Amino acid sequence: MSFLDRPAMTGWQMLGCAVYLIAVFVVVFMAMTIVVFDGWDQPPMPGWKRFLIFPGSAIAAVIGGALLLKFFMRDRN
Repeated sequence: MSFLDRPAMTGWQMLGCAVYLIAVFVVVFMAMTIVVFDGWDQPPMPGWKRFLIFPGSAIAAVIGGALLLKFFMRDRN
C-alpha cells in the first residue's frame, strides 16, 4: 500500500510543531541572553551552570523536536 497520496502530518500536528518551534526559540533566546549578560553587575556563574543554561537548553530543544517528529511520524496502523 502506498502512503504517498496522503500528507505525513495533519494540519494540527504541523501547528503543534510550529508552536513548539516558536516556544523553544523564545526559551533558548532568553537563555542565551542570560548567559551573554552574566557577570554584568555580579560575579559570573560557574562554567557548568552556564553550559546547562545555554547550550544545554538548545541541545534539549533539538532532542525534544526529534522526539516530537518521531511521535508524529510513526505508523498509525
